[in-house]
Amino acid sequence: MPRAQNVLIPAIFQAINMGYKEIYLLGAKHSWLEDITVKDDNVLYTTYKHFSGTSTEAPIYKAAPRNTETFKMHELLDAFYITFRSYWMLNEYAKSRGTIIYNSTPHSFIDAFERKDLSELSK
Repeated sequence: MPRAQNVLIPAIFQAINMGYKEIYLLGAKHSWLEDITVKDDNVLYTTYKHFSGTSTEAPIYKAAPRNTETFKMHELLDAFYITFRSYWMLNEYAKSRGTIIYNSTPHSFIDAFERKDLSELSK
């Protein structure tokens, strides 16, 4: 199994191993990059957008909320690299098992899986 950088990676791995032939991802936007800024204090901040339309800006802490040390840009990008590389590894594994993974999340940053709009399912 690729490194479980988030809960989606082992969930996809399990679905493949359970024998599913089609897997659809919903709500996997992974667009964190567009919400990150570096302020004058050289600290990385992210904007948390609430469904109500409000947003909150906060530093990006390692192992939040317990750790008080913030990520450095290269550390955060390394974590993103591991995540996105893991999706490519899962896609190769899925193909070897006869499984197709579809990303049905609009505007998702995940580029490893074939895109399929959910409206196509009703056809």
